[in-house]
This record gives sequence, C-alpha cells and structure tokens, in this order.
Amino acid sequence: MKLASLNGGRDGRLVVVTDDLAWRISAAQIAPTLQAALDDWDRCGPLLARVAACLNRGAPGRQRFNGAECALPLPRPPHQWADSPAGNRDQTGEIAVFTGAVPQGSCREQASQAIRLVMRANNLSLSNLLMAEQLGGLSSLSSMSVPAFSPVAVSPDALGDAWRDGRLHGALRVEINGEPLSQAGADVTLDFAGLIMDAAKTRALSAGTIIGASPTPARRGAARGPALKAGDEIRIDMLDDAGRSIFGAIVQTATEPSAARALEVA
Repeated sequence: MKLASLNGGRDGRLVVVTDDLAWRISAAQIAPTLQAALDDWDRCGPLLARVAACLNRGAPGRQRFNGAECALPLPRPPHQWADSPAGNRDQTGEIAVFTGAVPQGSCREQASQAIRLVMRANNLSLSNLLMAEQLGGLSSLSSMSVPAFSPVAVSPDALGDAWRDGRLHGALRVEINGEPLSQAGADVTLDFAGLIMDAAKTRALSAGTIIGASPTPARRGAARGPALKAGDEIRIDMLDDAGRSIFGAIVQTATEPSAARALEVA
C-alpha cells in the first residue's frame, strides 16, 4: 500500500497511490488525512489496503498521480530548509518510518508491530556550523536543516524483499544538477524496531512519530554529495526491481539563508 497527502487544508488530503505511482484515488471515505489514519490504524489500515488492492486492479474513479501536487506525507508541522552560503552544505540520504502509538518501555515485538509506513528523507547539514558547534561542545541542532521527505509513504509489506529484518535494503539514486553520483546503499546499521524501542525507553511515542536513520557508516560516504551552493538542484530516488520509483523522487534546490530556522526533531 502506498499513501500520499495532496495539498489542501492544514493536514493535506489523504490519497491511495498505485504501486507504479501512476494513479491515485481519494481515501476521504476512510480517513481525511494521514494523521487521522495513523490515529485509528487498526480500523483504517485494513480498509486502506483493500482500496490499494482495488486501485492496482484499475478501480473506477482513479486519477493520474503527480508528486508535484503533494504536500509532505504529514504536512504539519511545516518544514523549512534553512541554508548558509558561508560554508559547505552536505546532503545525506536517509530512511524514515512512521510509527503508531508506542507505549513507554515497549519490547522489540511491540516496536516492530508499531511500524506503519516507510519513506525516504534527505537531510542537509551545514558543515561549517557543525564543526563550530562540535568544537564548542554544543549540540548540532542549528547545523541541521529539517529533512525533506518523499511524496509517498509505503507500507512495509508493499516493499517485498527490500524490507527485511526491520531494514530497507536497496540503492539510492542521487543526482546533483542532473549529474548522477554513485549509487549509495540504503541499509542502516540498526533495525527500526531497535531504534523505536530505544526511543520509547523514556517516553511514549504518539501515532505519527517519525524515526529516521542514515545508511551504514561504511557506505554513508557514497550517499553524500559534493559541497552545495545556492541554486544547486538535488534529486534523490530509489527504484524497485522493475526500475520504477518506490517513494517518488525528492527534488530540492539549495537556497540562500532564511530568516527563519527550523529545528529537526528526531
């Protein structure tokens, strides 16, 4: 099952998308927004999966899907990309998951069962600020932009063999200004069940919590592009075995600094 949020309203309009990202259909009769679906997943999840199956068979009422018409999968809170022309910019491809509600102190099995959807993310770090913060013994909040997310979120079962042991396996395609970089592995060191369990040690997680993870250190360098300058376009995608985009491409343009700076919430 693949889900997206079209622009419109404070929280977007939930739609179900075909596996090839060619068609969409409204999910308003089940849940008006993705957050509403996550809040009532035991009821909404199976119904959305049924709609997805019908849509992939050519259900009537479908419309062409265009990722450019999408907001973030969860449009609220708003995300901004704050950048600095004074130093290097690095982009890092990541994997992220949406969780259902996770009680504090959950075990691994509970954490694994709480994984609802998987998506792609792109993080932009301001390396000049990062170095200054590390030398000063500060946190890295101001050196990290809020990540951008893929337009489509995918249920783990729809990823097939690419989703194993709570990890996403595959290759990221990264382009800077249309020039391809080396493909980077999407594998992460820790499985997401472990990450969720760790996050829930000291607090309960609400439905719609996003947990992100970077590729393994051995392969992470390949996921980083060269230093970016204002105007550079970054495109990140991940393809299935048939050469089709799984999550839809993330396309961003490096900008001059903004007066507003958003903080990343892990």
